[in-house]
Amino acid sequence: MPQGDPAREPAKPVFPSGWQLGTPDLILEMPQAFPVPAEGSDIYRNFALPTNLPEDKWVRAVEFKPSSRPVVHHALFFSDNTGRARMQQAADGLPGFPGLGTVFTVTDPQQALTGGLGGWVPGTYPEFLPEGLAWPLAKGSDFLIQTHFLPNGAATTEKTQVGLYFGPPPTRRIM
Repeated sequence: MPQGDPAREPAKPVFPSGWQLGTPDLILEMPQAFPVPAEGSDIYRNFALPTNLPEDKWVRAVEFKPSSRPVVHHALFFSDNTGRARMQQAADGLPGFPGLGTVFTVTDPQQALTGGLGGWVPGTYPEFLPEGLAWPLAKGSDFLIQTHFLPNGAATTEKTQVGLYFGPPPTRRIM
């Protein structure tokens, strides 16, 4: 289709260079970058990031910042208060541990199902949960990221950061 009148083109979106929701209450970062090869099939990799929380918290928002957006197809977030996911890491010599759905086999499956903390896909903006809602994050639990990578022809590394925003206990149920 031919280009329209450039004077009528909407303004391009402006993305803040820092955290989109403001300064997080807790910033987590992968301790080591994960190497994504230039070629190959889809990669599902899980990363357990210790929160070291001294007390239970309520999460109002999660902001996901991949360092290499072109190879990150999507990510899902969970919590693990068993420590089992962390023990799986680097067993194959790489950061994290492999597998789609393995968070349900290395953690307490019931807790993994109820410990969901949202997710991220390219093009989405982080948002706070509506007033009165929050996800639980237990004292000392780990924040799990299940990342789906798609090699894109250029070898790269991914070292994700996650910002957690806390709030008061919920006044209504999410489910």
